[in-house]
Amino acid sequence: MKKILIAFSSVDGQTFKICNEIRHILVNDRHQVDVFSINECSKIKEDYSFILIAASIRYGNYHKSVYKFIEDNLCTIEQTANGFLSVSATARKIGRDDPLTDIYIQKLKKRTGWTPCLVKIIAGAIDYPKYKLFDRFMIQMIMLITDGPVDTSKSFEFTNWHKVRLFSLEISNKLKS
Repeated sequence: MKKILIAFSSVDGQTFKICNEIRHILVNDRHQVDVFSINECSKIKEDYSFILIAASIRYGNYHKSVYKFIEDNLCTIEQTANGFLSVSATARKIGRDDPLTDIYIQKLKKRTGWTPCLVKIIAGAIDYPKYKLFDRFMIQMIMLITDGPVDTSKSFEFTNWHKVRLFSLEISNKLKS
């Protein structure tokens, strides 16, 4: 049984929901999995066989706590099999889920100096009714520009759960080799 850490940053809960699905799949594949919010866990204190960092995009950036967590734990992360999961509404579009061309992944690598072993980009969700007025308006404008849904009375989940399962199995298989 391998021990896995999933450290996440989630603004509205979709990244957390995805991380819980990954945890569920990995536990079913006989791994021990700890899931922590980056805001609750500033330093990695245990030995893990794999470290996954998951973060959502809001207004073109990961939360500043994601960068700080990576910088504070870079040595530990680099000495361990690792991965990064990026969650964003833009990944709903074909071709916008390619880690090699994704601007957010490139910014993360440049800012932290970390190149994750595994990288996956998964589409998130838009939950208009949950947002405060400013966020609802701003996200609606972004969706208008990018041909996304603009009906603020509804929620839209773009997450491809099959891709989440495949990524989970990719992590598990990496630990078996």
